Amino acid sequence: MSDLLLDDILSDIEEFIEIVVARTANIHSADDFIFDDNAIILFDSVLMRLQAIGELFKSAESRYKECFETHKNDDIIGIIKLRDIISHHYIDLDADIIFDICKNHLPNLMESIRVIRKNCL
Repeated sequence: MSDLLLDDILSDIEEFIEIVVARTANIHSADDFIFDDNAIILFDSVLMRLQAIGELFKSAESRYKECFETHKNDDIIGIIKLRDIISHHYIDLDADIIFDICKNHLPNLMESIRVIRKNCL
């Protein structure tokens, strides 16, 4: 199956992940997100990108159910749920969780994109 829209969505997700990785390169602990106003601005910008990543995955999943039924994993499910948390429960967000996502789960999402591209495009 070749689908330009799915490829565009996956490309946008990759770009946003790369932006988050670049912006958090000098973040070495959750406290680095909250130690001053500039850190909080960075935290907010990272949250917006994570929200967009979750929204894009959610959109792709609803449009390409057959592909995501076989290729959806815990990181994709997690980022979609995180999108809902950022959107509806922003005040409850924990910098430790966001730090963990940025450092440990975004690389897995990039790998998920590679698998989806290989098997669905």
